[in-house]
Amino acid sequence: MTAQLTKIAVFVGALLGGTGAYLAGQAGASPTVQLMQVLHVVFGWLAVLPLGLAVAKHRRTKGHNITGLIMAALLLTVLTTGLVRSVTALMNARGIDWMLPLHLWSSIGLGCVVVAHVGVAFAVRPELKRLKDWHGASVAAALIGMACAVWLGGWMERVQSAPKRPQYSMPFDKEKPFAPGNVTVEGGGFVHPSRLSQSAMCGTCHKEIYQQWSESMHRYSATDPHVDIGITWFQRDNSPEAGRFCAACHNPIALLAGEYDPETTPPDTGTPPHPEGISCLVCHSIESVDERPLGNGSYSIRPPDLPLLGAGALTNALVRLDPQAHKDAMMRKPLMETAVFCGACHQQYIPVSLGGDGPATLDNQYPEWEQSHYNAEGEGGRTCNDCHMPLVEAADPAAQDGKVHSHRFVAANHAHAVASGHTEQAALTLAFLREGVSMTLAAREKQDVPDTLVVEVRVGNEGAGHSFPSGTTDISETWIELVAGDPAAPLLASGLLDSEYYLDPDAHSWRKVLVDIANVPVDLHNLAVVHGTKMDRFIAPGESDTATYKIPLKGQRSGTVSVQARLRMRKANQRWNDWLSNFDGSTVPVTDIYSKTMLVDLRQVKVPPPQPEPAAQTTPATAPTVPGMAWVPGGPAIIGDADGDPDERPVRTLHVDGFYIDRFPVTNSAYRRFIQATTRPGPVHKLEWAKPYNWTGQDYPPDTADRPVVLVLQAEAKAYCDWIGKRLPSEPEWEKAARGPKGLRYPWGDTWEAGACPDMEGVDVPDRVGMCPNRASPYGVHDMVGGVWEWTGDDYRAYDRTALHPNANEWINTYGDPLFALRGVPAGHVGPHTTAAGRAGHADNMRTRVGFRCAKDGPTS
Repeated sequence: MTAQLTKIAVFVGALLGGTGAYLAGQAGASPTVQLMQVLHVVFGWLAVLPLGLAVAKHRRTKGHNITGLIMAALLLTVLTTGLVRSVTALMNARGIDWMLPLHLWSSIGLGCVVVAHVGVAFAVRPELKRLKDWHGASVAAALIGMACAVWLGGWMERVQSAPKRPQYSMPFDKEKPFAPGNVTVEGGGFVHPSRLSQSAMCGTCHKEIYQQWSESMHRYSATDPHVDIGITWFQRDNSPEAGRFCAACHNPIALLAGEYDPETTPPDTGTPPHPEGISCLVCHSIESVDERPLGNGSYSIRPPDLPLLGAGALTNALVRLDPQAHKDAMMRKPLMETAVFCGACHQQYIPVSLGGDGPATLDNQYPEWEQSHYNAEGEGGRTCNDCHMPLVEAADPAAQDGKVHSHRFVAANHAHAVASGHTEQAALTLAFLREGVSMTLAAREKQDVPDTLVVEVRVGNEGAGHSFPSGTTDISETWIELVAGDPAAPLLASGLLDSEYYLDPDAHSWRKVLVDIANVPVDLHNLAVVHGTKMDRFIAPGESDTATYKIPLKGQRSGTVSVQARLRMRKANQRWNDWLSNFDGSTVPVTDIYSKTMLVDLRQVKVPPPQPEPAAQTTPATAPTVPGMAWVPGGPAIIGDADGDPDERPVRTLHVDGFYIDRFPVTNSAYRRFIQATTRPGPVHKLEWAKPYNWTGQDYPPDTADRPVVLVLQAEAKAYCDWIGKRLPSEPEWEKAARGPKGLRYPWGDTWEAGACPDMEGVDVPDRVGMCPNRASPYGVHDMVGGVWEWTGDDYRAYDRTALHPNANEWINTYGDPLFALRGVPAGHVGPHTTAAGRAGHADNMRTRVGFRCAKDGPTS
């Protein structure tokens, strides 16, 4: 009986020692690890009786030594700490911190003492060396059992971690199956969705953290309606695989499972969003971040282990057996505490594969923070976590000193929290916005506009570590609403929403206007066609912006004037919302960050009295003749071409006051008189194509006196017109002069006349002006189609689209335009498609085949 009991004890001891050694060298919660934990705990409990009996029987044998006593004490410690540890884990109780290290070290000590004890026993009692007393079979059986467990655990890992689908059928890049996103998977391949989801399983232990995350925008990063539909339509417009660009940060679980495949993704419906968005395990499985370049999801995922038994109390108990191993597997310190970790997604650029300029166009919160004063070591420095994951009180297993980092990731999307019914998230978001920015109202003490009260609204970005506003400001809106006087009949109202929820185009707002290659605003967030930025208005960290309002008093000289101002924000403007909702009449809730009222006592500010209004000016239908110029009477002008290029649409009618315009473009001889009088050199461009047009000093090329001058910058053309007492024409003026009062398609009519001017066709610049008199406009203006490109005095911008949809000018107003508008059709470009409505843009920093003509205001009566 004693021999059999000893064999059982040896088997159990060997199995416990082997599984314990395996667990000591592993981390995480893979099926293999958890299978070893189950074996270790189960056989630990089963070992109590045979080991106890074996020790008792052993002590009754003759003789024992000090090592035997030490071994018994250590065995008692190992069994006691192990049993207590397993009981607390099963009961969901917090274990004693020092018990696991004591269990580990006492086990190591026990192993050493067992070896010493057996060695002494062999020396004292040679008969123990006989094969029948040696229990090698028990040890071998234990090792075989462990090997089987390891094989079984590995098999379960392979089965559980297999992706839904094996490969993309048509990846952008075979070396980067998730391109144009920058995500990588350690070891390659795809990741089964279950390995990155199941956030509710995390919530069984981390209840408060899970609750925080469940209301955050990380959770809704894929399912938010504007994101979901936006990505679907991005795929529809650019290809299903193009959606990987968005999914790298918005829908990573579906992306890594191989679901963005043109063979399986219908272009009209797109890839379904995963309900967990950026789940717990997505962030906590990021092993590294690639900064070459940073952004567009430049993180590397190490797929996490799946538990043996799935979500449940037993799995949680196994995690609590070794919480430090779980923490080491889930917490990638110090990476997760850096701004670079967040920058992997909160920095973006349009990749070359989507038609962009690549990392040269970095955008979003990380580069804004990087350039701010918060990007500093020591005092004054703040990272993303400091603001967006502050310490909050929580009774959570991960808490330190009773606090955890908030997983609400509070930022600016207050409206989503309101719409989702997350009242606490909404309240914290609004408070967070108010901590970041400030708003003050003041009436200017020194008034300098007659009968007008001047009020200033200052918005300061004192608390945000990046620009305000930030993110997708091409589709969001942040603005000031101001109402002065009685709201029912205000003296001034600015920044109101109309009946269809569109913003007043004159509102003081902060936003971005993106344009495509034709310089037409990209107002529907199709980043694949973005070619540049026409406007980017924001408040940098630590700076402020002041809006000035001139309130007409309409003769009121005393009393008070009420001024109400609101700082408002909505994460989706109405144009974007209408597009996504198929114009169903819905709108996005507006967040009022601040709402303030000021009563201005008119006796305290000095407002100049009203001035008499000037007499009305009129434009005559006829005017005196001006040599070399044509008179264009005031009246309506048809602008644009419905069948033309995108920048020629929509067609609309404008009123144009009467004006004079040169009958012909300015010639070389006329331009020489100007540069001689102003001591300027003639235009020169060093590229090969420009040799026929280059001047030598103040001399134009031989025999080109009557040729239209080219290689002239817009500033030089403007200077010429100023010198001669004229100005550059506006775009509407130029087009009316070319199309006449009826808005002809071509200057001579509505039908293209092939071969009407053969000497001008196919050349870059005509030999002289006026070579085709039969193509003059109704006002007698020549060379408007078939001459050269001509400078105007206007910036090159998209047309007002109000006539198409009430999206008003908010989509076409631009500031600081880098391009000036060109008009005319060069001789070498003429054809049926080249109409008098044609236009282009050119920067005033490079000479090319562009000339000009001048205009002049008409008389008034």
